[in-house]
Amino acid sequence: MLFVSVSGSSRSRSALVRSFLRLAQTGNVPRTITPGHHDGWGIALYRAGQIIEWYRSGESGFSDIGRDQILSDIDEKRPDTLLVHVRKMTAGEPAERNSHPFVDGKFAFIHNGMLGSPDQEIFKDVNKRAVGETDTERYFHLIIHELESENTHDPKHVADVFAKTVRALRAGASYAGGSFTSASSILTDGRYAYVLREFTEEHPLVKRYAAESYYTLYLGRGDDGTLVVCSERLDIPGVVWKLLPNHTLTTIDLDSRNVRTNCV
Repeated sequence: MLFVSVSGSSRSRSALVRSFLRLAQTGNVPRTITPGHHDGWGIALYRAGQIIEWYRSGESGFSDIGRDQILSDIDEKRPDTLLVHVRKMTAGEPAERNSHPFVDGKFAFIHNGMLGSPDQEIFKDVNKRAVGETDTERYFHLIIHELESENTHDPKHVADVFAKTVRALRAGASYAGGSFTSASSILTDGRYAYVLREFTEEHPLVKRYAAESYYTLYLGRGDDGTLVVCSERLDIPGVVWKLLPNHTLTTIDLDSRNVRTNCV
């Protein structure tokens, strides 16, 4: 998972994305799992709080034929906010409809982890909204459904809804002998970013595959004001990284660059 916010920076956005897309080949995976995140990729570009381009593919982000055009678009359009994902398939075949980011209105969303079957009770009210087969898409629509019921996108309210959804998943999701492996995810509307690090330390699969070193999220601050969130520390000149604590939701105001982290 990658989130980037630049503020008047001359830093190459496409170079950041290109560096991240290498993780489709070399990215960290849980112990004994086949290497690679080749099962799809996608990107959402924002400028001034509006989505200016959204692209998804069922191909690998390392070799997709559409990748170079997207990188060219990034250089031309100079978005101030980018949300990017390379996919390791668990449920749902490699296909555009199952690739992240998922988008609804001004919100875009990416996730890393396994929540369980889309048919379980917690997703029953949003299943009809889903186009693909992933638990991630339904997770996103749980958040959007709640936001629609209140009809406000005040950042504190969005963070509260996000946290409420995570608590509901802890209680209601079921996968492979536990709750979920990870609900770690990033939600943005181009004005704010909401970054959740949330994995279940005691889940049987997390313990078996030493996946605590996989479900990581790092916040990077550049010496030019760039903010980066990534599953792994990328080698980006001038960026200092900090590991976000587990069970926390970090809200980032992309205008003021204020960062606030709370326990969930």
